[in-house]
Amino acid sequence: MNLRSAARLVTVLAGVALALPAVALAIVKQGQYAGMSSVKIPVVIGTQETTRTDVGSVSFKIKAGAVTGFTVKKQQAFCGGQSPVVDVKIASMKLSKTGTATGKTTDPNLGPITVAIKVTPRGLATGTVTYAGLCQSKAAFTAHFLS
Repeated sequence: MNLRSAARLVTVLAGVALALPAVALAIVKQGQYAGMSSVKIPVVIGTQETTRTDVGSVSFKIKAGAVTGFTVKKQQAFCGGQSPVVDVKIASMKLSKTGTATGKTTDPNLGPITVAIKVTPRGLATGTVTYAGLCQSKAAFTAHFLS
């Protein structure tokens, strides 16, 4: 292999490496996703401290390189001694070339909430909802491609 052939090979390989993230985004399934969210809530019974798992629901769509209509419903957040139900809605989050997105909203009573999501080409989405204000808790979620 001469120097010119080696330079061409390096150029082709660099182009392929740059194109792979775009291909990954292109093959993320477009459409409706739905699933469950959950968070561990500390519970004190007498002198025993334990946890229970609270479950909510998550749904959103993926279209045109964005997560749209993201909602978490009926999910409790642990806020010290209280566990209010906090519904989270984010209109749109831009999906990166690697299939990740982050969005923020603010609950008038609880403060800032951050959503982080990762979507795979196989139609599986995982992520977290972090309550950072008065509620120092984090719910995890998994959603699957529906249609």
